[in-house]
Amino acid sequence: MRKDYFFSDLTDYVKLSPNFSVISVSKKVRRITPHCVVGHITTKSLGEMFASESKKASSNYGIDDKGTIGGYVYEYNRSWCSSSKENDEISITIECASDLTSPYKMSDTVFDTLCILSADIAKRHGFKKIKYLGSLKKTIKYEKRHPHVMTVTFHRWFASKSCPGDWFVKNIHRYVKKTNNIIKKGVK
Repeated sequence: MRKDYFFSDLTDYVKLSPNFSVISVSKKVRRITPHCVVGHITTKSLGEMFASESKKASSNYGIDDKGTIGGYVYEYNRSWCSSSKENDEISITIECASDLTSPYKMSDTVFDTLCILSADIAKRHGFKKIKYLGSLKKTIKYEKRHPHVMTVTFHRWFASKSCPGDWFVKNIHRYVKKTNNIIKKGVK
């Protein structure tokens, strides 16, 4: 197993969650699924929450309002985050601190850190860009023709949830553009 499939070198805090599934080596990471935490929780508090087996939830990463990145489930395992086994098997899931109420706005620090982490993930997994297609059906169809592009999925596509929040949905193209610029040029 490659070391860079454990956690990003950008990770500041690690608290491994027992809530994960081992996935087949034939499953390759090809998606990023940003989530909104619905609260201004720290990465340490999020790690404590995911450490509870009774919670039956986890993510690969979390980002708090200070831009601290927490690691909870190794990238080569499946987190329990998106209400979809199929999505979580091929996606890196990232919980992001946000406001408690709709539209679940993320701070600039959280958003910028998400872009930097997403670029790092994409590069380490061999992708030169990420792309948002607007629906699961379009994403699956696109992925079959373009296996070299990492796609972005939303939790709301798999369950009756507002995650990642209307604020992030409104800013999805800014997220994709900024992340792709970092992939191409590095952090500015």
